[in-house]
Amino acid sequence: MISPTPPRLLRALLTVIALQSTSVASIWISVDADGTAHTITPTTDVVGGATTTIDAVPYSLTGRVFTITQTDGAVTTSSGNPPPPRATDSDGGRGYFIPCRWNANSAISPFCNPRDRSELYAEEPYYITWDDHGVPEGSGRLVGYLVSSIGARRSNTPLFTFDVALRDGHHAWTPTESDLNGSDVFSFIELVLSYEGYNRTGPVVRVLPPRDEIPEESNDGGSGGGGGGGGGPNVLAIVLPIVFVVLAIFGAAFAFFVIRRRRRNAAGTGPAAKRVSNALGASGPGVAGKGRGSEDWSLWS
Repeated sequence: MISPTPPRLLRALLTVIALQSTSVASIWISVDADGTAHTITPTTDVVGGATTTIDAVPYSLTGRVFTITQTDGAVTTSSGNPPPPRATDSDGGRGYFIPCRWNANSAISPFCNPRDRSELYAEEPYYITWDDHGVPEGSGRLVGYLVSSIGARRSNTPLFTFDVALRDGHHAWTPTESDLNGSDVFSFIELVLSYEGYNRTGPVVRVLPPRDEIPEESNDGGSGGGGGGGGGPNVLAIVLPIVFVVLAIFGAAFAFFVIRRRRRNAAGTGPAAKRVSNALGASGPGVAGKGRGSEDWSLWS
């Protein structure tokens, strides 16, 4: 087996780091006021000796900690998955989201957003996204059914049906108070994508009554650069995977060289012992047993 040389290890390390960087700096979609979607690809540049990400993914799409400020001055902090991507216009304009890709193994495939059991407020527009690579060209229907808390349909009559272009991969949906089905607390709605005789069941979301004021969401570390009002990238999410990969590669290399060295030492011990044994046998009892006669050695035979 040929051992990896340092240049090979270095190339492997650089390849893994490049893959990590690519996964972090994923593309995202920006929707303008006319509802036209634009694909944004983050790039890096060195400014004043520091590497800066241009058109970074907005923090609200990838962050884990959020500070929510309401118009009455109340400030709360939440952590966990990012909230469902929202638009600012009721018709789906001026917003952003991450495109849905390669989620065939997801429990809500082909959907990505909103996640299962997400909370959505009535009268606020949200982006529903699905994997446009996993559906055919042409049109389909986005259907919503009223279900119980455990997902059982209360009626086979849909609450709403929208015609959608399947390859767009997204649709802006504004839940209405009628989607609450008379409840003043919440309702559960199951999203289904229908096309060519297939009914692809997606997430069950909880629709809440309208809020008096829509709070502003920002990253917990304060505002920063980035595309479309996003804030800076999650530094820990970038650094930690790279550190773990580096440690794993060097740990594996160290273990390999230690084992290889032990095998070499073990292989060298055999011939050396044989040479010593041959030397003793050639010298004879008279030499090895200095001061003893041959009769003395007979006692040990």
